[in-house]
Amino acid sequence: MSAVISLSPQSAVRTYVAQRGLEIEDDELIITRNVKQTGRGTIYVQGQPMTRNDLSVITHLLFDIHGQSEHQSLLISEKQRTILDSYSNSEPLIKNYLISYNDLKEVEKEIIRVKDQIQDAAKEEDYLSFVVKEIESASIKKGEDEELLEEITMLTQYELLSDNLTTSYHALKGEEGNNGALLSLRSSYHSIKKYHQ
Repeated sequence: MSAVISLSPQSAVRTYVAQRGLEIEDDELIITRNVKQTGRGTIYVQGQPMTRNDLSVITHLLFDIHGQSEHQSLLISEKQRTILDSYSNSEPLIKNYLISYNDLKEVEKEIIRVKDQIQDAAKEEDYLSFVVKEIESASIKKGEDEELLEEITMLTQYELLSDNLTTSYHALKGEEGNNGALLSLRSSYHSIKKYHQ
């Protein structure tokens, strides 16, 4: 079974078959369907084998199903756009639009990226300004870091000194045995002397 269909210059079928490497000659589309007794068959468009899906797309582009009050294909938004584009011959405009649209999206992404970088730079600037002010307000002098280290060392030994003094106090009050009190005093004395030096 074969069908020869005349195509208008604006027919969307031309674009579809051209994308599959087929050529339209004399504005005619030739569709051939061979059905075997087993129910299986082959489909040819312009003499080239095609799938059932290809045939379905082509027939939807060619024909419409009419109901009592509606055109079925007009209910499909994609078909609506295809029909309007085919009548307006706007394919070149659509291609240019898509290129411009994609370029616009890339520019928008770049704008967002640059804005994020600016925000990060502003935060970094605020932090560094704060650090500089803190350093300037500290009025640090030469050699002051060594003094601070010595002070920290003394403070860290405070607890140990306090423990030794407490032990000596209890030993003097007689809360330790005679020998224990003497040993505690000596130990505390040497510890205090070492840290005092």
